[in-house]
Amino acid sequence: RGPSRPPARPSPPVEPVTAVPLTAGATPEPSGEPEAAPAPAVSPLYRRAHQLHFHGGDARAALRAWDAYLAAPEGEGALDLRPEARFNRAVCLTRLGETAEARVALQAIVDARGYRHAEAARLLDALP
Repeated sequence: RGPSRPPARPSPPVEPVTAVPLTAGATPEPSGEPEAAPAPAVSPLYRRAHQLHFHGGDARAALRAWDAYLAAPEGEGALDLRPEARFNRAVCLTRLGETAEARVALQAIVDARGYRHAEAARLLDALP
């Protein structure tokens, strides 16, 4: 028999939320809580590259799309998916057999010790 667990605490009651209709020109009363920030946008260039990479079946087209996304300036409020795009670009290079360029791209990810560096190191080690 293992150690005893403390009894579970009951969840606090949740107040129901009701919608308050606004008349034209009326402004809502401040709730005292900060408004949630709008969700960051995903670049259409990223969406296109992602679609080609994961569902297009054409690594060359996906590579061109990743390059286009990475070359574009970041949009204000846009979600920065450049680390993921760099990794996916390196995967495309690997699929296309462009080993020298894939090594450079993967090594940059490994050296940065950031997002996906462990996966990049494994892929780098697996290259011929």
